[in-house]
Amino acid sequence: MNIEIKTIGCRQNQYESAVLRNIFISENPFNLHGDVIIINGCSVTSKATRDTRKIIRKAKSEGKNIVVTGCLADKTIIEDKDILFINNATKHKLIYGQSNYYQPALSRPLISVETGCDEFCSYCIVPYLRGKPIIRDKNDIEKEIEFLISKGFFEFVLTGTNIAIAIKTILRILDWAEKKHNDLVFRLSSLDPAVIKDNIEIFTRGNVAHTAHLSLQSLSDDTLKEMKRRHTVKDIYQIIEELLRIDPLFAIGGDLILGFPTEGKREFEETKKNIINLPVSYLHIFEYSPREGTLAGLYKNKFSNRTIKEHTRELHKIIDGKKREFKKKNIGNTLRSTLLGNNIALTTNYLNVKIPSTHTSGNIVNIKIEGIKEEELYGKIT
Repeated sequence: MNIEIKTIGCRQNQYESAVLRNIFISENPFNLHGDVIIINGCSVTSKATRDTRKIIRKAKSEGKNIVVTGCLADKTIIEDKDILFINNATKHKLIYGQSNYYQPALSRPLISVETGCDEFCSYCIVPYLRGKPIIRDKNDIEKEIEFLISKGFFEFVLTGTNIAIAIKTILRILDWAEKKHNDLVFRLSSLDPAVIKDNIEIFTRGNVAHTAHLSLQSLSDDTLKEMKRRHTVKDIYQIIEELLRIDPLFAIGGDLILGFPTEGKREFEETKKNIINLPVSYLHIFEYSPREGTLAGLYKNKFSNRTIKEHTRELHKIIDGKKREFKKKNIGNTLRSTLLGNNIALTTNYLNVKIPSTHTSGNIVNIKIEGIKEEELYGKIT
């Protein structure tokens, strides 16, 4: 059996794809043969759904055995007799009830600590598709990390649908690693500000990278309220202030949704003003996609698609400037970094640095950042 994996969407999907590949090769749970393509799809945005359907059509034209899983709610896909559809409940039983041993495709393996969410933000379809949270057993996670250490990995990204739900488990894992493997580094994927504001001390730990990716979604209080988020803009200012007190070179970024139905000119201008004022080093901008079945899917947009795209371009210019400023701020500093291969190192605060010679991928070293040329940082191992 030849297996190809196509992944659309979040880091959680990337982790699940790597584990599914190993399960299909070692166990072949559905007794498949020949050329098999596993499509781990996404329906968080309309674009993700379109991309998933495009890959399915191509695979069908090539005559492959198709397995579809992921956050899909499209009945025309589920009811296709030529496709093996694995719903999330079945996938979760395959993946989350055990320790997972797999060969990661990245030099920083993803480790899922939980799946699912029960927050029900007004714009988000994920709780309806992934279901209630399942927090993984701490011992299973530790065994998984031990296996990956034996394969030569030292840095790990803790991920999930909403990892803040598993904050107690994460703290216990960090404690365990600190006592047993004090040379490891952990990065935390997207964080709910409502939870992290009361757990900011997690970033004072020596085995946690100085990068915080916050689920901002908006920087207007009125929009946040309509989104049914549980934090305020004031919370964001407080979190960032405390992170920079821990480390002035802390990398702070996050996700932002533009064009939420109730977002008008005033709300957009508030978000824009706060982006200008806040010392963020990067932001990922998404244009709002209405999802059938969500509360916000019933609302009527205030902005046209054209205006939303104009706003996106406007904010990207501001963010690009902040990225450049952050890179320059780091010149002359020595930072703990992970070697990624191809003469690139990733610093604790999420910067790619070009180094002069090739070293073993995955190793953790100290890099002195010496300068910048054509937007690319360069430095050396010290």
